[in-house]
Amino acid sequence: MIIKKEKIEEFLKASQKVFKICQVKVEKGIAFYASSPETRYPWIYTRDLSLISSGFLELGDLKTAKACCQFFLSCQTEHGEWFQRYNKEGERRDVRVQEDNTPLAGLSILKYIKKSKDFNFTDFAEDKLKKAAFLIERQNKENLKRFNLVHSTTSIHEGFDAYTLEPLNQGYEIWNNSVTSKFFEMMGEIYQNKHYQKLANTIKTGIKKYLIKKGRFIRRITDEKKTDFSPCVMLMFPEYFNLFKKDEFLTKEQSFGEINQNTIKFIYQVLWDEELEGIRARPGYDWKERHPGYQGIVEAIVPGPWIIYTAILAQIHFKLNEKKQGIKLIKWILNNSKQGMLSQHIVSSKNFIKYKEKEKEYNLKTKTGKYLETSMKNLENLEEQAKKSKKLFYSLPLCWSHIETLKVLKMANLIKEFKLNF
Repeated sequence: MIIKKEKIEEFLKASQKVFKICQVKVEKGIAFYASSPETRYPWIYTRDLSLISSGFLELGDLKTAKACCQFFLSCQTEHGEWFQRYNKEGERRDVRVQEDNTPLAGLSILKYIKKSKDFNFTDFAEDKLKKAAFLIERQNKENLKRFNLVHSTTSIHEGFDAYTLEPLNQGYEIWNNSVTSKFFEMMGEIYQNKHYQKLANTIKTGIKKYLIKKGRFIRRITDEKKTDFSPCVMLMFPEYFNLFKKDEFLTKEQSFGEINQNTIKFIYQVLWDEELEGIRARPGYDWKERHPGYQGIVEAIVPGPWIIYTAILAQIHFKLNEKKQGIKLIKWILNNSKQGMLSQHIVSSKNFIKYKEKEKEYNLKTKTGKYLETSMKNLENLEEQAKKSKKLFYSLPLCWSHIETLKVLKMANLIKEFKLNF
C-alpha cells in the first residue's frame, strides 16, 4: 500500500502551520493551545502539551521539547502539582482536578532529561520533580495500600457518561495508573532512587491484579469495587507507555504480549467505526441504540472516529511489526485531513444532524463559562460544514492529532525527523 509523497508533504507543511497557529507567547519556555484559539480548546492543556513535548523529543526537536518543559516548571505549584489547563499567563483555568496531569508533566520533563543528557537541567528540575512525586504518593497513601493503584476523579476523558452523567474515569483506571507508574519508574531511573522504582512496581502489581480481566486490559474498577468492562481506547495505553516487556507474564497464564493482542482485537471489534473507519474513543449514542442492553460508558459528544487514537493504534501496529496494518491506518488519517490539517475526530453529517441536540443538552448540563461558549462555537462550525459536506471535522486543527501522526510517520520511515521552523 503506497502513500503518495505529495500527501506527506502536504501534511508536513500543514503541521508547521498548525503549531504556529497554536503557539502561545508565554513568559518562560514555549506552549501550545490544544487547538486553534478560535475553535474548541483555547487553552494550554497539560495533557496535550506533555504528549506534544514528548513527541517532539522522538521527532528530533529537542529545542522545542525543552522549551515546553521550561513552561511546565514555571507554572508548577509550590506543592508540586500541575493542573488541567492554563491561559497564556500560566494561570490555572480549569474547574476540577485531573490527577493524571501531575505525572504527565513530570514524565515529559524526565523524558527530555533522559534523551538530552542535559545535566544542568537534570539538577535544576530535581527538586520540582521530587515535589510532584511526593504529592502523588501522599495523596494516594491509602489507595496504594488498598489496591496498589492510584485514584482518579477525572483524567484523560474528563467528562461524564452521556446518559447517567457518571464521571467517566472516577475510580482506579488504566490510563492514570499507566502514566503514574511510568513517572515513578523514570524517577527511579534518572535519580537512582529505589523508593520510586518500588512505587512503580507497586502500581504495576495493582494493574496486574485488578485491571486485567477476560484476558485483556479493562478501563477501571470504580470506588464501589465494580469492574468496568466498557470498551475504551484507554486500554491501549500500557503499550503506549511501554509499561511491560512483551514476554513478561502479567497473569499465571498470559504474557503482556498476549494480553495486549487480545486488547487490540477487542478494540477493533467494538470501537472500529463501520461508516467512516478509524477508531472511536468510546461507544457513542448510535452504539447504545443498536445495543439496547449495553450498560457501559457512552460518549457524550457527536460520535465518530478519533484521529489521535487511530494514530496511536497505528504506532502500536508498528511496534508489533504489523507494518501493513500500520500503513493502512496512516493512509486513512492523511485521507481524512483537510488540506493536511487534522481534527480531533471526524463525524458524518448524518450522525451530526441526528445527535447534535444531545451534545448541546449535555453541554448545558455539565459545562459553564468559556468552555461552554467554545463547545457551542464548535457545533456552529459543524453546522456550516454540514451544509456542504458529508464528512465533518470536529475541532480543526488539533495539535495532539498532528504530533501522534508525525510520530507514526517516523516509525514507518516515511520521515526522518520533524522540527519547527519558526
